Amino acid sequence: SSRPAETGRRAAITASMEEAKQPVFGGEAERIGTRLDLATDEFLKETKTCRALQIAPGNGQLTAMEFVAYLGINLQLEPELAWIAREMLAAPMPPQASLKVSKAGVCYFHDLVNDYYTIEHPLTQ
Repeated sequence: SSRPAETGRRAAITASMEEAKQPVFGGEAERIGTRLDLATDEFLKETKTCRALQIAPGNGQLTAMEFVAYLGINLQLEPELAWIAREMLAAPMPPQASLKVSKAGVCYFHDLVNDYYTIEHPLTQ
């Protein structure tokens, strides 16, 4: 009669092992934060506290208006600050960084020296 209990335990262990192999995303990943590597955990926290540059659907590149939104410039109240967005758009990417774009159009940046990813533009760091 211990046979069914042993079979049940094996099934539970097998299910637990299979579950551990499944990738973990979103809120579930945050809930079990100990299963995330440190860089992934830091990236998730950063995305909640920073604005992100995003390429509008249908556009193949950033415009000054995306930088206006990213910097939080209110053109109705402070139109004189629009030059900052234009300069950021025209400025070359620092040599130690590269721009990447997700499938959703969100821009993120790869620090090539430290092999670190961030959504914060290198010129605002």
